[in-house]
Amino acid sequence: MKQLSMNLAGLVLAGTATAEPLFTVTVAPIDGIAGRYGITAELTGFNDQGFPVLCVWSDTSFELSGDGSGITIDAASANPGYTSLLFGSPIITNGTTASFVGIQPSEPLGNPDGSNPLSVVEFDYAGAIGALSLELVGQNFGTWSFPYPSGGPSPIAYQDSLGNTYFPIEIVIVPAPATLAVAPLALVAMRRRR
Repeated sequence: MKQLSMNLAGLVLAGTATAEPLFTVTVAPIDGIAGRYGITAELTGFNDQGFPVLCVWSDTSFELSGDGSGITIDAASANPGYTSLLFGSPIITNGTTASFVGIQPSEPLGNPDGSNPLSVVEFDYAGAIGALSLELVGQNFGTWSFPYPSGGPSPIAYQDSLGNTYFPIEIVIVPAPATLAVAPLALVAMRRRR
């Protein structure tokens, strides 16, 4: 399991200390479809002072890499919130590495998905799960309804365009159930050799 964690002592919003927030991106196998994975994002511990989170991952930019096997992001499975008149559809590249860049703008420019956790997109990968990784690249934000000085929604900055992080981030790769079932068998085989 690949994991990136950053800890901050706390976050202050509107002069009030909050519980430590955590932004988690999870890559997990899709049940019943070999080599198919889904990406979800979840924001926990975020005290929004009574203002709802409009989208936990509104500005989304990540790269997937593996063992050299091809990775194909399924554009048709992308969350519909990433398609808007202003920004169009997500930009997706596929190959030995794959990337996804999408924006869920707030109304009236778009219709962001307020689900938490948020289903982002699915992809196909036939390589070794232990080699699979997801890295946030560029700007990655969420949005909440606390009014910005301009009157619009406020950003929740996880990472800026330079890669500086402002929030605790955790990336979790969940192995396929068959992979989990083989691990105990390998331990039994190793014990029998002794």
